Amino acid sequence: MKVSPRLVPVFALSLVLAACAQTPTSSGSASSEASEPAASESTAAATTDSTAQGKDSITLALGHEHSDSFNPLAGWAQHGFAKFYDGLISHNEKLEPVPALASELPTVSDDGLTVTAKLRDGVKFHDGSTFEAEDVVATYKAILDENGASELTGEFPMLESVEAPDDMTVVFKLKHQFAPFVHLLATSIVPSEMAKPGTPVTELELNTNPVGTGPYKLETLRDKQDATLVANEDYWGTVPSIKTVNFVITENEANLTQRFNTGEIDGADLPPRIAEQVTKSNPDLELLDVPSVDYRMISLPMDSPVTGDLDVRKAMNLAVNRQAMVDSLLAGHGTPASTAFSPAWSPWYNKDTAPEFDVDQANKILDDAGWSKGSDGIREKGGQKATFTVMFPQNDEVRRDLALAFAQDMKAIGIDVKTEGTGWDVIKPRLSKDGAVFGGGNPYDPDLQVYQLLHSKHAGDGWSNPGHYKNAKVDELLDKARNSTDQRERESAYQEIQTELMNDPSSIYLVFLNHTYVQRKGFEGYKEMVDPHAHGVTSGPWWNLEEWKANE
Repeated sequence: MKVSPRLVPVFALSLVLAACAQTPTSSGSASSEASEPAASESTAAATTDSTAQGKDSITLALGHEHSDSFNPLAGWAQHGFAKFYDGLISHNEKLEPVPALASELPTVSDDGLTVTAKLRDGVKFHDGSTFEAEDVVATYKAILDENGASELTGEFPMLESVEAPDDMTVVFKLKHQFAPFVHLLATSIVPSEMAKPGTPVTELELNTNPVGTGPYKLETLRDKQDATLVANEDYWGTVPSIKTVNFVITENEANLTQRFNTGEIDGADLPPRIAEQVTKSNPDLELLDVPSVDYRMISLPMDSPVTGDLDVRKAMNLAVNRQAMVDSLLAGHGTPASTAFSPAWSPWYNKDTAPEFDVDQANKILDDAGWSKGSDGIREKGGQKATFTVMFPQNDEVRRDLALAFAQDMKAIGIDVKTEGTGWDVIKPRLSKDGAVFGGGNPYDPDLQVYQLLHSKHAGDGWSNPGHYKNAKVDELLDKARNSTDQRERESAYQEIQTELMNDPSSIYLVFLNHTYVQRKGFEGYKEMVDPHAHGVTSGPWWNLEEWKANE
C-alpha cells in the first residue's frame, strides 16, 4: 500500500471491540454456519414514509453473516460483495467472473499453474492510500499463514505462492491445476499494512475498522456489527446512489417484525413461513424468493454400525418425502435434493439420479439385508438396533423442523432417529459418531461445492466430509474434474459422481433452500442471482446494492 502524503484517518469508531470469535465453516464449500445474533438495542432512525420513495438510505437487519467482525480474513463476505471491499474479480448475476480490482480477467498459463492478474490503476483505499500489488500479496500471504488462522485458509490448498513482479501485476503460482481458481479471486483485498501476516486474524484492526476499496466505507460502529456505512464518493466504480446503509442486529423475529411495521427496517433475511406472514400483513413489504445452491442434508458417520451400512443408507434415501418437506416446512420455497448438485444448476446436474419416494422398496431393502423389525417396530440386525442420533443447531428452526420430519419418515421403515438440538461447539466433535443437519453451498463452480465435502482425503478435516465418507471412484472423478480444463470432461465427471452417489450415498440430502428476504418496496436495481450458503446483507437481493436507487 503506497501511502498518500495527505493520508488521514477517516473512520471514527464509537466502540472498539476486543478480538472476536468467528462462526464455523459448515462444509467443504467453506461457507459460514449461522450463529444466533447478539441482542442490540441500537436502532436506525425511523423512516418518515412507509415506502422507500425518495430515500437515499436503507436499513438492513444482519442475519447469517453475523460474526462480530467485518474482517474478510476472518470470513466476512467470503464470496465477495463485501460492501467495504473488492476482490481482483467479482461476479455478475449469471455467476460469471468479471474484472474488479483486476483491470481485466486474470490469464492462466497453458499448463494451468500460473495465473497472472493486471491491476486497475488509480484505485484508493478508504484511508486515502493507493492500491497496489503489495496489498494483494499481503492479503493472500495472511490467508496462507498458519499462525493467522484465517477462515479462508482451507480454500487455497492449491496456492503455492503469490508474487508481485511490479506494482501493477500479481502472479499466483499453483501446486497443481485447479480449474475454478479464478473464481476464488473474488477474495477481498485489504491494505498491506493491515493484513499483517503472522498475526492471528482475530487480533487485526480490520475486525472493527474495515478499510478496503469498496463502494461503502464505515462511518460508525455501535455494538458489534450494528453499524452505519456511507457511500465511498471516491469509488473507482459507479458511486452508490444509496448514500447510507445501516446494519442493525435484532433480538428476535418478533422484534424484527415490529421494526418493519414502524419503518425502522427496510430489509431482512427471514425463514420462509415468517417471511410470508410479515409480507402478507404489510402491503409496503415484498417477499423476494431467491434460488440457491444451499443444501440441507443429514450427514451420516460411516463408522457407525447403522449409518455405515450401505443398505441402511440406500433405504433411508428412498424413504425421505422430500417434496413434503419443501411444501410444508419451507412453504414451497425450495426444491428436493438428491445430492449436493441443485436441479437448477445446469449443466452440472444429473436429472437421472433423483431417488423416488418409495417406502415399500425401502422396507424391502432392509428386509433383504437382514434388518428385521422387533416388537417395538424398530429394526435390528445381529443384536444392533437401527437407531442413531441427528443433531441440529438449536437456534435454527428450519434445521430443527427438517430433523424432526426426517425422524418421522425413518420411523415408517423401522429406523429410530433421535433428534438433539445443541450448539455447533457440541456438534463438531461428534460428527464422526452422530448425524447432523448439515448445510453448505457455493454456486460458482462444482469443485467449490463438493470436493472437500466428498473427497476421502478431507474426511474429518474441520467441517469437511463430516461423516468420513470414502469412495475411491468418487475420489478419482473429483480429482479428474478439478484438474481438467475441458468443460465437457468436467461435466461428464460430475454427472458420473451423482450416479455413484445414488449407489453409495454419502449422506441423505433433503432440500435446497430458496432464501426468503423481506424488502420494503420502492427501491430498484435488484438483479436475481443464485445464492451461496451464506446469505444476508452481502448476498441475496443486496449483492449489488451499490447499483440500487430509490424510486422517484
